Amino acid sequence: MARRTLPGGPEFRRLVAAQIPADFADWLDFVAVGALLAFVWEAPPIAYAWLGVAMGLPGATIGLLAGALIDRWPLRRTLVGANLGRAAGTALLIVAPGWEWLIAALVLKFTADAFFTPAKQTALRRLVPEDEIVAANALSRAVNQASKIAGPALGGALLVLLAPQQVFALNAAISILAALLLLRLPPLPRLPAEGGHPSTILADLRAGLAFAGRTPLVRGCLLLIGCGFFGMFVYDTFWPPLVRELTLEATDLGWFLASVGLGGVLASGAMIRAPGGAAALRLAGATLIGNAVLIGALGLAAGAGVAVPRPLVLALAFLLGASSSVALVALPGVLQQATPPAMMGRTAALMEAVAALAVGVAPFTGALLAETLGIGAPFVAGAALAVGVGCGAIVLSRRARAAALAGTSLDTDPPSTHETARPQARPYEAARKE
Repeated sequence: MARRTLPGGPEFRRLVAAQIPADFADWLDFVAVGALLAFVWEAPPIAYAWLGVAMGLPGATIGLLAGALIDRWPLRRTLVGANLGRAAGTALLIVAPGWEWLIAALVLKFTADAFFTPAKQTALRRLVPEDEIVAANALSRAVNQASKIAGPALGGALLVLLAPQQVFALNAAISILAALLLLRLPPLPRLPAEGGHPSTILADLRAGLAFAGRTPLVRGCLLLIGCGFFGMFVYDTFWPPLVRELTLEATDLGWFLASVGLGGVLASGAMIRAPGGAAALRLAGATLIGNAVLIGALGLAAGAGVAVPRPLVLALAFLLGASSSVALVALPGVLQQATPPAMMGRTAALMEAVAALAVGVAPFTGALLAETLGIGAPFVAGAALAVGVGCGAIVLSRRARAAALAGTSLDTDPPSTHETARPQARPYEAARKE
């Protein structure tokens, strides 16, 4: 039977329709926040440090707790509440009298986001058949990548006509729109865990960590995702000086980043027809190794002071964005396939926490390498890590293939852990019970 043009059924498409304004709202006010800090309040440098803390700290600190609560709460209510929380945090930006209060409002906004992102992934896991999860992730990521390009661009354009506070008001309304669209989802009630839900949140957290530790595909995907993000962010903040070292102009940096973003969006869209399981892992491994060649070549060229023609640099940037997106679709997709729906909130939150930890540490490692060995060194190091992650994905694909040949689900633990395999979720039937 031929696959549909888009993965999933009507319920998943409603989720994607709501994700469009939800993700757009993440980025629309990004430029307005920067403009308010830099040009209106002329905030001190410490304000920008706290801005980074406000964006990253909620997910890193309460993310695992949020995941456990997501697995306990009705999912539709959680998604709607998270977007209303985002709207409230954004609305508080309008009345913030100074940068300290603005940072506090952003903490509220990103705390709500710490619930929305894992809840969105959990809803995807429950609304999409297992064999289409990677394709569904591709569509979701394409929306997210497009919002990262269009949101700041439109936000900057709006500042020509509107004050930052008016942009915040518009963005709060967009978050409310996302919440309203999410009301069209089925109820998605809480799923019972195997043996019933543990009695406490701490027991839920322990169960989630134990599941990740004892399930080889989940453990492997989390390790590869953490190492992959670390490898990317070792060099990611050094694109501006790399462009300079390649003897390009400052205006070329914008074209370079746009090429990376365009490659990411198009590759994510192409992955809508991608397979899952072992094939997805092999594809991620191959593209990561190719990605490493491109990154390493740019790093070595910058270190040697080689002038690279602008069209070639932009073509390489496009390919970098495309190859990175393939891995960022495939690895989380296989992770979702390997996780039972009742455990998905905790697993998704754990993935976000692993990525946040890697992103928090990697730039400082890159800075040390750049200061010690030159601007090309972070890129060469990132390339080496990409090779390792790519090879790891190919090795992990063998386990996924073995599970497929044995006729077992990817979310089945090793035989020694349980006497019987975990029953398969029936998302549409479960959703229609209420």
